[in-house]
Amino acid sequence: MGAAKPLLEVGGVPAVVRVARQYLQVGVRPLVVVGHGADEIVGVLNEAGVDYVLNGEYRRGMYSSVVAGVRTLPPACRWILIHPADCVLVRAETIGKLCRGALSESADVLHPTRHGRRGHPVLVSAGLVPTILQEEPAGGLRELLAGVLTALDVDVDDPGILLDMDSPADYELVKAMVLSESVPSRLACEEMLARHHVPLDVRAHASAVADVAARLAEALRDAGVPLSLDLVIDAAMTHDVARGRTDHAAEGAAILEAEGYPRVARVVRWHMQLPGEPDDVPGEVEILYLADKLVMGTAVVSLSERLARALDRFAGDEGARAAAAAKLRAAEQVASRVEGLTRRPVGAIVHDRGHESAERRNG
Repeated sequence: MGAAKPLLEVGGVPAVVRVARQYLQVGVRPLVVVGHGADEIVGVLNEAGVDYVLNGEYRRGMYSSVVAGVRTLPPACRWILIHPADCVLVRAETIGKLCRGALSESADVLHPTRHGRRGHPVLVSAGLVPTILQEEPAGGLRELLAGVLTALDVDVDDPGILLDMDSPADYELVKAMVLSESVPSRLACEEMLARHHVPLDVRAHASAVADVAARLAEALRDAGVPLSLDLVIDAAMTHDVARGRTDHAAEGAAILEAEGYPRVARVVRWHMQLPGEPDDVPGEVEILYLADKLVMGTAVVSLSERLARALDRFAGDEGARAAAAAKLRAAEQVASRVEGLTRRPVGAIVHDRGHESAERRNG
């Protein structure tokens, strides 16, 4: 590449800092292993407040960096994500999904996959650390992980898991893609809603949903569940951008795609009906879905109250009543999982006045 890849600017920041921030966004501690060019890279990491460890044996190859990293892990560490610094466009929610998969599955290794292809980062149980610290296999980490019997592939809608920067052409592609990987600011959300002529009462509803969604996400993060708070809030703020149109969830997702926010679009697409059974450990999609069911207008209501009103509203239309009941049952499943993980009633979480508002968090 003619330069230190960790220091190549991507989206206005050094690549290694961008990767670290994706981990911080979901509440996972990043640790950078530094070898070649340490003096310059360490200066950047210190300025960004990112932890690092020096690998004095980096000339032996990448496996030595894995060893240097795992040797520093605290005893309480249960899982490790191994992430090449030049795989710079992996989304925060992908990291969170892998971690949530580890919480609900019994595999020793989790691989993110897209269209059947495995990518980065790989999530490894800390139980494999003694094996990693033994003599390096001839085929390196790939050979070691190939011998693990309990490996799980986790399907993710994230092209970044398959992209790295091995050539100037790769770098140009990454720079071209990085803008579409951003999430909108609060101001950008408001401007988008205004451009699409969203009524003020719908905007007020979205703000209330964003506050509830943020409280749910924060409670789960406090319980050790990795989630992107920014993505949850931005999806909630824009989830009704197509309100009033037929299938407004899909229409809203299409608008967000066209605006350059595919990550937010994916969450918004499912706010009316989940794509399947809720995940055992809720992610951003489930949190928006539940929050939307807990808000009527700008008022926070219980799911039982929401169901009663829906059944009354659709009196005489058994099909609509059954559909409404099915959606609320799915919301109850999500709520039950939130309560099991946080050990707090959903009602107590969403009415907790000890947290700052979504407006302040995303302002």
